[in-house]
Amino acid sequence: ASEPRGQRGRECNADVFTYAISSIPAVPISFIKELKNQETDEGKNVILRCELSKAGIPVEWLKGEQTLLPGEKYQMRHIVTILELVIRSPVPEDSGTYICVCEDQRTKAIKLRNQMAEEGNSIILHCEISKPDTPVQWRKGSNLLRSGEKYKIRQRGCMLELKIFNLTQDDSGVYSCTSETAETSANITVSGKLVKFTSKGYQ
Repeated sequence: ASEPRGQRGRECNADVFTYAISSIPAVPISFIKELKNQETDEGKNVILRCELSKAGIPVEWLKGEQTLLPGEKYQMRHIVTILELVIRSPVPEDSGTYICVCEDQRTKAIKLRNQMAEEGNSIILHCEISKPDTPVQWRKGSNLLRSGEKYKIRQRGCMLELKIFNLTQDDSGVYSCTSETAETSANITVSGKLVKFTSKGYQ
């Protein structure tokens, strides 16, 4: 049908808008540098240091299960992403496991212990890592160790174990366990068997 005379056709213009809502998942906070085990002389200050993946995150320091507070003995420092615990004038009683906790993440300073053993026996090295099932490598000096007749390597969650069979004096040396962010080592000393007379001489 034709339009009424004298009436113009009408145009309808519509602006169409579209919105895109993007959801950016929060990056999980993690320790990019973990605590390292340390030994020091009595009376010399110790600084434990680790680093988080994000700045401004509150943390808690523990010795074992005991929360540490700043004071004469301990100083806590937070420099952007770097976290430090200063232990002033340490004494033997200050030895132990120190932990830095952030939300559900934690890092520990736990080390292998030096050991002595007698030739022919077996020995077990234990240590613990802060994140379960983290890949690690065991070494004697620079030599990578693998499970076999001589060595047995086990990992159960955070617990790590190296067993050395049928010790000889050649097994003496420095053994280390390393991950991407942590390392601990210990010195193993193997002593020779004492020589004993198994029968009496002629009289």
